[in-house]
Amino acid sequence: MELSVVYAGWAPTPVQQELAKRAEEAGFYRLWTTEGMGSDGLLKAMTLGLATSTIRIGTGIAYSFVRSPFQAAAGAAVLAEALNGRFTLGLGAGTRGLRRWFGVEEDHPAPRFAEYADLIRAAWQAQGSFEFAGRYFTARVPDLHFQADRAVLSSLEVHGSGVNRIILQTSAGHCHGVALHPLAGFSPYLEDTVVPALDDGSQQALWRERKLWTSLWYIVSVHSDADVARQRAARLLAFYFSTPSYQTPLQGTRWEQTGAELRDGLRAGKSWDELARGVPRQMIEATCLAGTAAEVRDKLERVTSRLTPLGVDELVLEPPLTRSPGEFEESMRGIISVLAASGR
Repeated sequence: MELSVVYAGWAPTPVQQELAKRAEEAGFYRLWTTEGMGSDGLLKAMTLGLATSTIRIGTGIAYSFVRSPFQAAAGAAVLAEALNGRFTLGLGAGTRGLRRWFGVEEDHPAPRFAEYADLIRAAWQAQGSFEFAGRYFTARVPDLHFQADRAVLSSLEVHGSGVNRIILQTSAGHCHGVALHPLAGFSPYLEDTVVPALDDGSQQALWRERKLWTSLWYIVSVHSDADVARQRAARLLAFYFSTPSYQTPLQGTRWEQTGAELRDGLRAGKSWDELARGVPRQMIEATCLAGTAAEVRDKLERVTSRLTPLGVDELVLEPPLTRSPGEFEESMRGIISVLAASGR
């Protein structure tokens, strides 16, 4: 199984570029970038990619609803050309609440995302005249050419993402790979819902020449004080489980009531620290890698051993929610140190 890391936080650009170099030196397979109201995942990918030379770079994830499919395809082509084919376009439809933050309302997000991915894949392969006719997207371009080498374009991949069954099945049917949200890795949700959804979607992907590539994000919090590491992991769990659309992985588990209490707590105006105190330590231990670098390194092998038979190709280490650039840098250096000292 490949080990990667996601830059889910902010620090000044020189600091992020230095961390990217350290991740490359440690032997990580790929760097994934995120985006939000105040950041752009593709631009961040370019910033990190140009500071490195061998490590793969991906958007994990960029939002489909904030850019047209041609804009996403062109941006990915520019990145792939600039990074000598090291780039992967990771996309997601986002949650309903997130789309509303951006002022975007979309009906039928899963079939819309399917067409979005189909158009991008077809556009990359086009040479000259290009037409696409779908329910949500149509295009007629007399002479379509991206500013990238044909070999680079032919190797470009689009990866979908998600938590819930429908969007996972859709991504598996229309993308080269799927980036699984950390909550999708919860047991038994991963075994009972996620893996069957990916299998069902893959059966529709007769166009795909290779096996679906599956990446799973996994919350990792490293600190010299194990209690601090767990507190930071708890904040991220509280953030995720206060989102109504992320409740599904908890249904029927011993954590279902915890999820409901976190959601209700956010509605009642509780702070993230207050919500984090409502996350049981047993939940952190069962769903995250949190502790000192030595503790996390010891637990990591057990996690990869459990996930490999389930078809996970790439484990993406995700830092916890941080409240300052310094805290983000500290968290990232802790994660990098785990792999650097593992001997992998």
